[in-house]
Amino acid sequence: METNYSSPADMLTESLNKALLYVPENPLASYMEQGWRYMTDNYTKFQITTVGSLIAHEVSCSVKEIGSKCIYYYFYYNILHLLVK
Repeated sequence: METNYSSPADMLTESLNKALLYVPENPLASYMEQGWRYMTDNYTKFQITTVGSLIAHEVSCSVKEIGSKCIYYYFYYNILHLLVK
């Protein structure tokens, strides 16, 4: 069975659709949808964006802090290593 495609995009779309038949459903989708609906029904957009911004800020600070500690310990270890030699 040969299929004539009008463009490479059509061929890619069909290939992706065939591949998606073998991908299982997301087991967390219903929980995420319920949580999203609860959040949008009970809070304003301003409240949601404010809390989201605070979470993003805290995560980014944590990552920077972990990174700077790693760099600090790396240099501290190397300085001690040089002094002991």
